[in-house]
Amino acid sequence: MGEKRGMTKKLFIFFLLVVFSGCAAKRDPVRVESSPHEKQESVVFGHLVLDWRSDLIESIDRLDPMVLKVVNESSGESYEIVCEPNGSDGRFFAKLPPGTYRIKNWSKGEAEFSLPATFEVQKGEAAYLGTIQWVRIISPLRPPAKSGMIRGRLMIWDLFDEETAFLKEHRPEIKAPAVKAIMKIV
Repeated sequence: MGEKRGMTKKLFIFFLLVVFSGCAAKRDPVRVESSPHEKQESVVFGHLVLDWRSDLIESIDRLDPMVLKVVNESSGESYEIVCEPNGSDGRFFAKLPPGTYRIKNWSKGEAEFSLPATFEVQKGEAAYLGTIQWVRIISPLRPPAKSGMIRGRLMIWDLFDEETAFLKEHRPEIKAPAVKAIMKIV
Protein backbone atom coordinates (compact mmCIF):
# COMPACT_ATOMS: atom_id res chain seq x y z
CA MET A 1 0.00 0.00 0.00
CA GLY A 2 2.84 2.41 0.87
CA GLU A 3 4.60 1.58 -2.41
CA LYS A 4 1.40 2.41 -4.36
CA ARG A 5 1.10 5.78 -2.56
CA GLY A 6 4.72 6.60 -3.33
CA MET A 7 4.18 5.84 -7.03
CA THR A 8 0.98 7.96 -7.10
CA LYS A 9 2.84 10.84 -5.46
CA LYS A 10 5.67 10.61 -8.01
CA LEU A 11 3.19 10.57 -10.90
CA PHE A 12 1.38 13.59 -9.45
CA ILE A 13 4.65 15.55 -9.09
CA PHE A 14 5.64 14.60 -12.66
CA PHE A 15 2.22 15.78 -13.91
CA LEU A 16 2.61 19.13 -12.11
CA LEU A 17 6.11 19.61 -13.55
CA VAL A 18 4.83 18.96 -17.09
CA VAL A 19 1.85 21.29 -16.68
CA PHE A 20 3.81 24.15 -15.12
CA SER A 21 6.74 23.86 -17.52
CA GLY A 22 4.27 24.32 -20.40
CA CYS A 23 2.75 27.36 -18.69
CA ALA A 24 6.13 29.00 -18.21
CA ALA A 25 7.07 28.59 -21.86
CA LYS A 26 3.79 29.92 -23.25
CA ARG A 27 3.73 33.68 -23.94
CA ASP A 28 0.29 35.04 -23.13
CA PRO A 29 -1.07 38.20 -24.73
CA VAL A 30 -1.11 41.37 -22.68
CA ARG A 31 -4.60 41.87 -21.26
CA VAL A 32 -5.65 45.50 -21.53
CA GLU A 33 -8.47 46.52 -19.25
CA SER A 34 -8.72 50.24 -18.77
CA SER A 35 -8.46 51.65 -15.30
CA PRO A 36 -10.68 54.71 -14.86
CA HIS A 37 -7.84 56.64 -13.18
CA GLU A 38 -5.15 55.72 -15.68
CA LYS A 39 -3.79 58.53 -17.85
CA GLN A 40 -3.92 57.31 -21.41
CA GLU A 41 -2.15 58.65 -24.49
CA SER A 42 -3.46 56.39 -27.28
CA VAL A 43 -6.82 54.75 -26.76
CA VAL A 44 -9.14 52.56 -28.80
CA PHE A 45 -12.84 52.38 -28.11
CA GLY A 46 -15.90 50.83 -29.68
CA HIS A 47 -18.90 48.63 -29.17
CA LEU A 48 -19.41 44.88 -29.76
CA VAL A 49 -22.84 43.25 -30.10
CA LEU A 50 -23.14 39.49 -30.44
CA ASP A 51 -26.53 38.09 -31.52
CA TRP A 52 -25.81 34.40 -31.26
CA ARG A 53 -28.32 32.68 -28.97
CA SER A 54 -31.91 33.79 -28.58
CA ASP A 55 -32.57 31.24 -25.83
CA LEU A 56 -29.61 32.28 -23.66
CA ILE A 57 -30.57 33.27 -20.10
CA GLU A 58 -29.30 36.78 -19.37
CA SER A 59 -27.60 35.84 -16.07
CA ILE A 60 -25.64 33.06 -17.82
CA ASP A 61 -24.75 35.43 -20.67
CA ARG A 62 -23.19 37.84 -18.16
CA LEU A 63 -20.67 35.24 -16.91
CA ASP A 64 -18.06 35.93 -19.61
CA PRO A 65 -16.84 39.15 -21.22
CA MET A 66 -16.31 39.52 -24.93
CA VAL A 67 -12.63 39.82 -25.84
CA LEU A 68 -10.89 41.07 -28.98
CA LYS A 69 -7.48 39.50 -29.50
CA VAL A 70 -5.25 41.79 -31.55
CA VAL A 71 -1.65 41.75 -32.79
CA ASN A 72 0.56 44.76 -33.46
CA GLU A 73 1.68 44.24 -37.07
CA SER A 74 5.18 45.70 -36.61
CA SER A 75 6.15 44.41 -33.15
CA GLY A 76 4.18 41.14 -33.15
CA GLU A 77 2.99 41.92 -29.60
CA SER A 78 -0.44 40.43 -28.76
CA TYR A 79 -3.13 42.18 -26.71
CA GLU A 80 -6.55 41.23 -25.36
CA ILE A 81 -9.14 44.02 -25.31
CA VAL A 82 -11.85 43.20 -22.77
CA CYS A 83 -15.39 44.55 -23.14
CA GLU A 84 -17.40 46.03 -20.28
CA PRO A 85 -19.77 44.78 -18.94
CA ASN A 86 -19.74 41.01 -19.32
CA GLY A 87 -22.36 39.74 -21.75
CA SER A 88 -23.15 39.89 -25.45
CA ASP A 89 -23.43 43.68 -25.68
CA GLY A 90 -20.42 45.56 -24.40
CA ARG A 91 -18.15 48.51 -25.01
CA PHE A 92 -14.39 48.51 -24.92
CA PHE A 93 -11.87 51.19 -23.93
CA ALA A 94 -8.21 50.20 -24.02
CA LYS A 95 -4.77 51.79 -24.12
CA LEU A 96 -2.61 50.52 -26.98
CA PRO A 97 0.73 51.66 -28.34
CA PRO A 98 0.45 53.51 -31.67
CA GLY A 99 0.57 51.25 -34.72
CA THR A 100 -1.34 49.05 -37.14
CA TYR A 101 -3.21 46.10 -35.61
CA ARG A 102 -4.73 42.92 -36.98
CA ILE A 103 -7.62 41.28 -35.12
CA LYS A 104 -6.92 37.59 -34.49
CA ASN A 105 -10.40 36.80 -33.17
CA TRP A 106 -13.40 37.85 -31.14
CA SER A 107 -14.30 35.53 -28.28
CA LYS A 108 -16.84 35.09 -25.52
CA GLY A 109 -16.08 32.30 -23.09
CA GLU A 110 -15.23 29.22 -25.14
CA ALA A 111 -16.87 30.56 -28.33
CA GLU A 112 -14.60 32.21 -30.91
CA PHE A 113 -15.63 34.23 -33.93
CA SER A 114 -13.49 35.26 -36.86
CA LEU A 115 -13.15 39.00 -37.33
CA PRO A 116 -10.71 39.47 -40.22
CA ALA A 117 -10.05 43.17 -39.75
CA THR A 118 -7.28 45.73 -39.25
CA PHE A 119 -7.14 49.16 -37.63
CA GLU A 120 -4.63 51.91 -36.90
CA VAL A 121 -3.92 53.79 -33.69
CA GLN A 122 -2.10 57.16 -33.79
CA LYS A 123 -0.25 58.60 -30.80
CA GLY A 124 -2.36 60.89 -28.62
CA GLU A 125 -5.72 59.93 -30.16
CA ALA A 126 -8.80 58.08 -28.97
CA ALA A 127 -9.55 55.93 -32.01
CA TYR A 128 -13.17 54.84 -32.52
CA LEU A 129 -13.02 51.41 -34.19
CA GLY A 130 -16.73 51.11 -34.88
CA THR A 131 -19.81 49.37 -33.58
CA ILE A 132 -19.32 45.78 -34.63
CA GLN A 133 -22.32 43.47 -34.67
CA TRP A 134 -22.50 39.80 -35.51
CA VAL A 135 -26.08 39.01 -36.54
CA ARG A 136 -27.32 35.43 -36.58
CA ILE A 137 -29.03 34.34 -39.79
CA ILE A 138 -32.14 32.25 -39.21
CA SER A 139 -33.76 30.80 -42.32
CA PRO A 140 -36.41 28.12 -42.62
CA LEU A 141 -34.96 27.35 -46.06
CA ARG A 142 -31.48 26.61 -44.68
CA PRO A 143 -31.37 24.34 -41.63
CA PRO A 144 -28.51 24.81 -39.13
CA ALA A 145 -25.15 23.44 -40.21
CA LYS A 146 -24.40 19.91 -39.00
CA SER A 147 -21.05 21.06 -37.63
CA GLY A 148 -22.80 23.10 -34.95
CA MET A 149 -21.74 26.33 -36.63
CA ILE A 150 -24.22 29.15 -36.37
CA ARG A 151 -24.63 31.11 -39.57
CA GLY A 152 -24.27 34.83 -39.28
CA ARG A 153 -23.23 38.08 -40.86
CA LEU A 154 -20.73 40.62 -39.62
CA MET A 155 -21.76 44.27 -39.74
CA ILE A 156 -19.69 47.33 -38.84
CA TRP A 157 -21.61 50.51 -38.08
CA ASP A 158 -20.28 54.04 -37.86
CA LEU A 159 -22.00 55.43 -34.75
CA PHE A 160 -19.19 57.84 -33.99
CA ASP A 161 -21.30 60.63 -32.46
CA GLU A 162 -23.22 58.32 -30.08
CA GLU A 163 -20.15 56.34 -29.01
CA THR A 164 -18.03 59.50 -28.53
CA ALA A 165 -20.77 60.97 -26.31
CA PHE A 166 -20.80 57.71 -24.31
CA LEU A 167 -17.00 57.85 -24.01
CA LYS A 168 -17.04 61.45 -22.72
CA GLU A 169 -19.82 60.71 -20.24
CA HIS A 170 -18.48 57.42 -18.84
CA ARG A 171 -14.72 57.94 -19.27
CA PRO A 172 -14.07 61.65 -18.59
CA GLU A 173 -10.44 60.84 -17.69
CA ILE A 174 -9.74 60.11 -21.38
CA LYS A 175 -8.63 63.50 -22.65
CA ALA A 176 -7.32 62.43 -26.08
CA PRO A 177 -9.33 63.78 -29.03
CA ALA A 178 -11.74 61.18 -30.47
CA VAL A 179 -11.17 60.30 -34.14
CA LYS A 180 -12.81 57.85 -36.53
CA ALA A 181 -10.59 54.86 -37.21
CA ILE A 182 -13.25 52.37 -38.29
CA MET A 183 -11.70 48.93 -38.67
CA LYS A 184 -11.35 47.58 -42.20
CA ILE A 185 -12.35 44.07 -43.15
CA VAL A 186 -9.49 42.25 -44.92
